[in-house]
Amino acid sequence: MSQYSIESLVSPFDLDNYRQLPNSLKQVIRNNVELQLDFLLEDIDRVESPIEKIFLIYLNDHETSPFWENSEGASLVTTAQFPVIIGKHSYRVDFSISYHDTISSLTSTVFVELDGHDFHEKTKEQAANDKKRERLLMNKCDGLLRFTGSEVYHNPQKCVESALSLAREKYHQKMVLKNS
Repeated sequence: MSQYSIESLVSPFDLDNYRQLPNSLKQVIRNNVELQLDFLLEDIDRVESPIEKIFLIYLNDHETSPFWENSEGASLVTTAQFPVIIGKHSYRVDFSISYHDTISSLTSTVFVELDGHDFHEKTKEQAANDKKRERLLMNKCDGLLRFTGSEVYHNPQKCVESALSLAREKYHQKMVLKNS
């Protein structure tokens, strides 16, 4: 369990309201906050690079924000280190972001790749392999976004918002096509 108190996780404005709640409800809130923190820490252990950790933290923050709830009832599903099988090859994308509607079975998925300068396109062969991989991945998703490590490091919120916006846009496009 986490070492954080609920008081350290809510704003001063909300703290007065929190203190007035019955103890049983406070315990439910504490348990939910601790569970969410445990999930985040578990996810952070799964990603490899510092830029992936930064992106994941900001993505998790947006995932719990009501701004990203979909009015059509679709669920936002994000997965770090998402496995993709293409023929005999197995790939892993840094993040998969999907909107999924269980009622209509409509799903839209965007892959996000975070490119640190140490791992991508150092040689012509690496560049060719990256481009081939990108073309193959594009056939398995509705959109692919790539961010440099510098972009994620300097403005992680903008990167996450761009990824979530594209996923939502692709979902809405599919919904319009399905309903037309």
